Amino acid sequence: MTIRRRIRIALFLMVLIPVLLLMLTFGMAMHMDYGMNDAHWSRGGFRSLIPAFFIAVLVLCNGLLSWWAASGIVTPLAKLRDAALRIGDGDLGFTLERAKDDELGEVTAAFETMRAKLRSALARQLAEEATRKELVAHVSHDLRTPISVIRGHAEGLRDGIASTDAMRERYLGAILDRALELEGLIDTLFSYTSLDLEGSGARTVPIVIGPFLREVHASLTASFPGVSIILDTETSRDADGSVALADPELVRRAVVNLVENAVKHGGRPSIAITMRMRSTENEVRVLVSDDGDGVPDQDLPRLFDPFFRCDRARGRGGSGLGLAMVRKSMNVQGGAARASRAAEGGLEICLSFRKAPPHG
Repeated sequence: MTIRRRIRIALFLMVLIPVLLLMLTFGMAMHMDYGMNDAHWSRGGFRSLIPAFFIAVLVLCNGLLSWWAASGIVTPLAKLRDAALRIGDGDLGFTLERAKDDELGEVTAAFETMRAKLRSALARQLAEEATRKELVAHVSHDLRTPISVIRGHAEGLRDGIASTDAMRERYLGAILDRALELEGLIDTLFSYTSLDLEGSGARTVPIVIGPFLREVHASLTASFPGVSIILDTETSRDADGSVALADPELVRRAVVNLVENAVKHGGRPSIAITMRMRSTENEVRVLVSDDGDGVPDQDLPRLFDPFFRCDRARGRGGSGLGLAMVRKSMNVQGGAARASRAAEGGLEICLSFRKAPPHG
């Protein structure tokens, strides 16, 4: 029963009961007037008891009706007050159950939804804070080596250790190489952190995946002339005209990162990379695989973690953020990235995009 209906019933009964009591009182008085003589009526004191009886019953009924109407309001409000105080103290680890199907029940349900969203937002904030701390720790470690090399060679030039033109040229080359390494690391970090800022505004538009992927493939073959990058159009023919909801620039970056990762960590000087397309009822998938050394099965779940490097990839350079950027760029588009062992023996990354609804 809703609160509005409960109050209306209580108010109606507060009017109806006194009227009925008044009618009953007059009826009793008239009956007694006809059935008793005046002396007996006066001696019995019935006339003086009738108003007292009327007032007592009226007060009792109105009190019970007021309690009945208020009980459905006070108890839920007390629970909401206690819940608000707990949230104010930072306690979000409880559940506020909806006791009744009325207006306050709706408020309670909305309050519980707010609490759950606050708890989820707090958990995300704590996770992001932990990631930032890890990011700072890893960046500090990765910056230390090139800075130490630059400092050492600069001091060598200053102190005259590089006494010949050839040595000075070698020292300057080492400084330049490390400076370029620092520049690449800073660019990667900027791209990774900017995804947090761009995430809420990812520009997802319908993309016909076939022509788009052919354009990306042409750009990659020009950027990596010594690498065999194959676009498998035969097995991708069924998905060639599929339309995905995605951000074109983020998709391009993700595919480029996957190819760069395969070239750098594939473990072979001449690696072959294959790009395929797949289409399901709800998804459009882009698969990038290689015939390199692959990744141990136990490392696959952690492959997209920031700064994670499996044992085979240690010592091969890189920021450790390439695949983490791929996953983050897919997440902000409403897609997903998964890793598995490729049929060729290397690594296969599957990028899943939402399929655009048909027109019309």
